Amino acid sequence: MLDRETKQYIDDSFKKIYNIFKANNLYSDYVRARKGVLVADNFALEGYTLGRCVYRTMYVRIYNSGTGPVLISIDADPVVGEGESFNLPTITDAVNMASGGSDGSFAWAAELITMDITETIIHTGACVPTASDVENSTAGAIYYYRCFISGGNMVIAPYKSGNNIAAVNWGTVLSNAGDAVWLKIIFITDR
Repeated sequence: MLDRETKQYIDDSFKKIYNIFKANNLYSDYVRARKGVLVADNFALEGYTLGRCVYRTMYVRIYNSGTGPVLISIDADPVVGEGESFNLPTITDAVNMASGGSDGSFAWAAELITMDITETIIHTGACVPTASDVENSTAGAIYYYRCFISGGNMVIAPYKSGNNIAAVNWGTVLSNAGDAVWLKIIFITDR
């Protein structure tokens, strides 16, 4: 059993340590290290200690605009108010974008569409097609889509079923007027 003086000494020591942490902005780092989670605002994510994490979902429609050579348009959250997207980032749709070009928050380079937003993307959780009408669907072409990060931006690439190595040019996937793919994308940003 500790005597009263010893208890008081220990209590005072902890208070001094706490005040040193607090005065040097180390307290949140200390708490984060002790708990293994970020404790700042209301953006906590277990296992990630490098900063804020904002969970987002986005419903995207990528389609052939039907004008001249293949031009792609991209609608972020095409069904506004339906609850398809959650916590959308600052984003602008793309209209009649040619390969090698950019419009709004998007750029198209052959098999890659890059989404460049203000926030930095730190994780892509899923890239799930919810509907697809592509490359003359009667030909039986089946595609899957990958989302990955490059330079803090999200990149979306189509792959033909059975070919896990090389992505396919979006101009091939959306070769006919009216071809379109709808994707549900889950990702995490830094703010």
